[in-house]
Amino acid sequence: MEGANVTMECEARGLPTPNITWRRDDDKKLSLARPAVSAGGKRIELYNVQRMDAGSYNCIASNRVPPPRSRSIMLRVQYSPSIMPSPSPLQGVVLDRNVTMKCHTEAYPAVTDGQWFKDNIAIGDITDRYLPIIRPRSGSTAVTLELFIINVRKEDTGEYSCKASNIVGSVEARIDIDEVLPPPPTTTTELPSTAPKAGGTKGREHRKDRNKDRKGDNEDVDSEDMVQNTDLFSSISQDGRTAKDDASANDQTKTPIHVNESKDKATVGNKASFAHRCSVVLRLFCCAVIVFLSSLWDELT
Repeated sequence: MEGANVTMECEARGLPTPNITWRRDDDKKLSLARPAVSAGGKRIELYNVQRMDAGSYNCIASNRVPPPRSRSIMLRVQYSPSIMPSPSPLQGVVLDRNVTMKCHTEAYPAVTDGQWFKDNIAIGDITDRYLPIIRPRSGSTAVTLELFIINVRKEDTGEYSCKASNIVGSVEARIDIDEVLPPPPTTTTELPSTAPKAGGTKGREHRKDRNKDRKGDNEDVDSEDMVQNTDLFSSISQDGRTAKDDASANDQTKTPIHVNESKDKATVGNKASFAHRCSVVLRLFCCAVIVFLSSLWDELT
């Protein structure tokens, strides 16, 4: 039991006489406050043992003749329960909701009797909406006492206590339950959608097709203008040859008396041919400018 004195002995025989040493299995330091003998003797005495002194102790006998021999002694320390309310001694609850109160205990032997009280009255005598539960922890001396309340009402608020007991003693802890308001409802704000509008992709594809058609039309116009320009250049060259041929024919058939008249006609014909060429060049320049502006507009749109 916690607080008592404990004596452990280990006998060993051999030749030469064995020497005995003590050691804990977990390699923790021995708690030798006032040992009756040193840790190297056959007997070890522990005073005012505590729960942390519990465990396995090894006595090892050796006399310089291998191998050494050892034996284990298990020390179990009994102690009354310790208790701690969870999550805190003061809890807030919302009416018409369920709530669970907990008390964590530790003892050896483990707690076998757990009780809940409200205003010093046993829970079982109050209402069937209270459900007490004992939950032992596997492989441990810890036990959790729980109290589950269904649909908390105004009269359920107040002072509660949990009590844990074993063969060594008992302990109690207090928990106060107060009413609290429910949390305000959460509001969410929807952000505007960034998804493309319906038909957006189709609209872009339609614009691309329209631009392609427009470029195709411009190419057709350019080809037609090129054909027309070729015809114009052909006619210009033919007109030039005809004018020259006519001038030479006139020079050969006409009499010397009409030489000045034929020169005047040739000069007029040359001027008309030059003006015609200038007009054709101007038309070609205008067509080139129109084609360039149309291509630039398609790229911008």
